[in-house]
Amino acid sequence: IGLKNKQYCILNKQYTKEEYFEMIEKIKKHMDNMPYIDAKGRVYKYGEFFPYELCPFGYNEAVINDHFPLTKEEILERGYPYKEKQDNKYIITLKAKDIPDDIKDTDDSILNEVIECEESGKAFKITPFEFQFYQRMNIPIPRLHPDERYKKRLAFRNPMVLYTRKCMHEGCNNEFETTYAPERPEMIYCKECYQREVY
Repeated sequence: IGLKNKQYCILNKQYTKEEYFEMIEKIKKHMDNMPYIDAKGRVYKYGEFFPYELCPFGYNEAVINDHFPLTKEEILERGYPYKEKQDNKYIITLKAKDIPDDIKDTDDSILNEVIECEESGKAFKITPFEFQFYQRMNIPIPRLHPDERYKKRLAFRNPMVLYTRKCMHEGCNNEFETTYAPERPEMIYCKECYQREVY
């Protein structure tokens, strides 16, 4: 950490090229001979990803939970860390339904308000930079908590499933994998046909 234009370092200590590779071999051998064993008895040797129990974040609060959601029971059963959500007590000063529809009808006082999300009931605030952005882009103040807005954006993505499809360009028989399911209406082209069509 904090090394500039250095090489052959281990824990910020400089080694010669030969010493470095000797040390790497010793470290690998040590990690294989004395592996880390977690609370569930899983063995972690050299080259494996860090044990889950060393993760500073709960599975449920990381992005992975957006893509591969698990229940609390499944998370704990697999030995992943889980963080209980803290219920912060905020005094709501503005209901989402009372926010003006036009940003021009909103002044800086919105920055002092604690807004209640119209869907989840969670409290949120508008930051000065956010407010300036809404004014500059002529966008109304959102009525949803940032987490709810994020969930709505995620709903637009294709599922994490690959389907084998054939190119729909006339006369092309190329097969490929895509996230577009066979029953979807979009025209699906292979890379070559797509590039010919677009360029």
